[in-house]
Amino acid sequence: MAKKNDKLQQPQAQTGFAPPPSAAEAPVQESRVVTSGQLMAFWGVVILMISSAWLLDYFMPGTSESVIERWLMLPFGAFLIFFLSRLK
Repeated sequence: MAKKNDKLQQPQAQTGFAPPPSAAEAPVQESRVVTSGQLMAFWGVVILMISSAWLLDYFMPGTSESVIERWLMLPFGAFLIFFLSRLK
């Protein structure tokens, strides 16, 4: 029986990786709380951009949708840069 057990057990290879640090050793990261005002501002701008696209499409039927999207993505991108930099 000893031979049978020896065949079933495979030697464990050492990978050279250190074990992960325990929770007590891990540095504590400060989490920043996002206020409801910041959430409402973000979703308000998203809704404003969508409604602006609809209105521009309605009042300017000859204008391509891709052109309207380009017009609106520039201010939305600027808003995202400002919003995320303030959130950081």
